[in-house]
Amino acid sequence: MRSVRSVIMDVVDPFARKVRVYRDIISDYTSKLQGKIEPAEVHEIMVKLKVIENEIKELSKMTLSSGKNTAELDEILDEIQSRNFA
Repeated sequence: MRSVRSVIMDVVDPFARKVRVYRDIISDYTSKLQGKIEPAEVHEIMVKLKVIENEIKELSKMTLSSGKNTAELDEILDEIQSRNFA
């Protein structure tokens, strides 16, 4: 069950919510990739991470064009790329 704070933050700062969701997804996939999984699952995760990488790049462009800081998105992209996920 989501906390009240989480629900409020989703309304007040949807950008922060997206960042949190991306971080959670990457953390989940990292855990899965460190365990024993089938090659088909590895491929599926890699495809999903490539989609996420592209979504983050687009969100970063929109964020930058609106004059906001993209540091958190840049960190997520660095994590994806440094682990050779995508």
